[in-house]
Amino acid sequence: MGDGQSVKFWKDRWADDRVLKEDFPRLFIISQSTDIMVSNLVDWEHSWSGRCNSWNLGWRRSRFEWEKPFKEQLLNLISSVQWKRKDNDRMVWG
Repeated sequence: MGDGQSVKFWKDRWADDRVLKEDFPRLFIISQSTDIMVSNLVDWEHSWSGRCNSWNLGWRRSRFEWEKPFKEQLLNLISSVQWKRKDNDRMVWG
């Protein structure tokens, strides 16, 4: 991951080689922005050392009680991604 400007948050394979809309379908459905780029959701002012631990995720409605653990799992996953903010994004094949 470089600066996140060309990576779709929900639809591209960027967090632990996973597509978030497939792993978190309930959150994808209630997301305000299903086509948004990763860089548009990052709050770098509250982050440190190449990792973002503050995200501006928006929802169409309040999450049900049973959906809240999914949000925590999502945040744990995406907050562990190592970024290179000064680099452009690039594709890597495994």
